[in-house]
Amino acid sequence: MHHLPAHALHSFFKNQLNELYISMALRSFAFSLIDVFVPIYLLMEGYSLQSVFLFFVIVHGVHAMCAYPSARIALRIGFWAPVLASSALFILFFFLLHTIGEYHWPLWLLGLVSGVANPLFWMAYHIDFVSCSDAAKRGEEVGTVKIMNIAATALAPALGALIISAWGFLSLIILVSVILAGSTLPLVFSNNRSGVSDGIRLSDIFHHQPLREALNYFGHGIDQGLGAVWVIFIFLTISQTVTVIGFASSIALLCSFFTIFFTGRMSNRHARSVLHAGAIGTSVAWLVRLLYVKTPLMVYITNALGGMATSAVIVPFSVMVYGRSSDQKSCRPLITGEILFHIGKVALFSIMAITSNFWGAFFVGALVPLVYFLF
Repeated sequence: MHHLPAHALHSFFKNQLNELYISMALRSFAFSLIDVFVPIYLLMEGYSLQSVFLFFVIVHGVHAMCAYPSARIALRIGFWAPVLASSALFILFFFLLHTIGEYHWPLWLLGLVSGVANPLFWMAYHIDFVSCSDAAKRGEEVGTVKIMNIAATALAPALGALIISAWGFLSLIILVSVILAGSTLPLVFSNNRSGVSDGIRLSDIFHHQPLREALNYFGHGIDQGLGAVWVIFIFLTISQTVTVIGFASSIALLCSFFTIFFTGRMSNRHARSVLHAGAIGTSVAWLVRLLYVKTPLMVYITNALGGMATSAVIVPFSVMVYGRSSDQKSCRPLITGEILFHIGKVALFSIMAITSNFWGAFFVGALVPLVYFLF
């Protein structure tokens, strides 16, 4: 049986990040219950495939535009208020989602609310982590955070599917909103930290940005955005039961959970090598999906492979990005990376809205991880 390294736990408590981590674990659990089912819900409500992809374009386009002001807010007033505001906006988003059939809210409104809410949380979290984490053990600390989150969320998609099947989508939305509201309570006991200089200007964001790094952030966005495309593909072509989608997502998270024990420790000194291994694994997973997935069983198998590869990408990638922000005593790499990451998603979902070519998307999914070799 695996255990968290004692020194990783010691660093966790010593850095006094535990309030934010607990809050994030609760938040991650709430979103893991429902995230994979949002596009499915919109399709079941009668929205076209093109409309759903355009919804994601708006979400990530607004996120990219709000990353810089969200970072400035976190730097100026600390992480506490942006995280609270993010949770409140997401509760509003879930209300709009629940009542969309009754009031016919435009999808751009839901995309706008989600796109504003998300960077408020993530920029505050990233900046707080950089300012408080131990640079020498950042790989293990990133791994510890991921382990805690996945431990809290691994079974959440399967549980969400069971709740939808038994009591309907409304019950899941209410539960998610309650947990999301509860995720803000640990912050009441935290210090409102803000430890990175806020002297960054908008003109600095892409100033002297290396092309290799820019391609990595952009490609990382495409890589991660393909997860939503994959869920929609499963629903439309393989199985229209939410249980298959929920259990497949949980399998991916469980495999990530066990892999992160190793990738976190190795990323302290060999982050680039771990990232390259994860890139190869991700490419293989998409090639298998492209060529062989026709049944729920193959969905489960490829999700297991994809889950392991994902942890071998996200942990070292995060370590390297946090390290560059810490080295430069600036959050510029965080902001630049966040913007380019979501521009990558905007590009992916824009192309999908125009073409709806799933096989082409999976082929791109096999090629895009190769950009990690430039990082």
